Amino acid sequence: MRAHHHLNKQLSNINQSLARCVAHIHHWAMKEFLVYGISGLASLFIFGYSVHMFVGGLVSEQVEMILIAVVVLIAAAAEIYLIRDALLHRRL
Repeated sequence: MRAHHHLNKQLSNINQSLARCVAHIHHWAMKEFLVYGISGLASLFIFGYSVHMFVGGLVSEQVEMILIAVVVLIAAAAEIYLIRDALLHRRL
């Protein structure tokens, strides 16, 4: 009976440790999501602004907006792919 009690206590300790680990992982996942989100948005802004700096005044405003939209969409697709790839490789 004493061994059974000791085993239950060990299982309880393991469960508590696992709960702390899950909370810790969740905390880091949220930080990671925040970092990826902020850096992704900042880079999209820089991509759009760089297109404006290159073609602003050389083409009409409508063409400039189309070029900015195309470049930002391509950059967003590339960022999503790279973030997805990083997350998949980190978890394997």
